[in-house]
Parts: sequence; C-alpha cells; structure tokens
Amino acid sequence: MVRIMYKIILMKDNEVLAEFPLDFKNYSREEIVSELRGALQDLSNVIEFYETLLNENRARLLMKLIEDDDFTLSFAEIIRELGLNPKLIREHAFELKKTGLIDIPMRGKYRLCPEGLMKINAMVLTMRKIFREIEKILEEEVM
Repeated sequence: MVRIMYKIILMKDNEVLAEFPLDFKNYSREEIVSELRGALQDLSNVIEFYETLLNENRARLLMKLIEDDDFTLSFAEIIRELGLNPKLIREHAFELKKTGLIDIPMRGKYRLCPEGLMKINAMVLTMRKIFREIEKILEEEVM
C-alpha cells in the first residue's frame, strides 16, 4: 500500500522555512496536545482578525484599498467611494489599524500596509485554497 503524505511547505526564495504535515499520524499525542493548547491561546487573535473582516463596511474599505494602485486612499476618496459618514470611516479604520491591516501614514490617508496584505493573503486567500484542496483530497479518498 502506498501512503501519501500531505504537507504545507512555507518557503522564501526557494528556501524551506517550515513544513507542516496535514496528517495527525506525523505527530506524537504530546505534540498534538501541546499544539492545541497553544492554538487555543492564539485563537483570540485569529477570532479578532476574522471578526474585523466580517464587518461589511470594513471589508468594503479593504477591497477599495486593495483595488488602488498604491493601496492608499484619502479620507475624501473613501467617503465618495463607499458613501459612509466620516464617523463610521474613522471607527472602521481604527479597527483595521488595531488588527494590523492598515496604517495611517498621514492625516486623512489610509493605506493597506505590507503586513496587512500578508495577513490577508495568508489568513484568507491561502487558507481558502488550502481548505478547498483538502476537501478535494477527502472526496477523492472517499470514492
């Protein structure tokens, strides 16, 4: 019987930084328990990140920043593009900044920061693709 091993490999410039097997058989019970305990401690940060994105107006603001060539919009552009009142824009920008997704390089300017773009890529785009692939693998194994 051939055993297939699935893993996620994190690389930078063709250098493997870390490998994450997707099968519990690759971990000892102690490693699993230890990782789950750590994950539960980190979960509040993950929940905060996703709760920030779940708000429709914050998601719309992020989309507009992503669509912009330099990921930066002025306060006036946001008002015009999203049709939100200034108080709401400030509140949503504060939440996005608190989560590390945007920065405010100068008064009246909002920018999707490189760290924010990396978080969105890792936590949303990449995780979505990973979950889709895992679903395909599980479907194939059931068939």
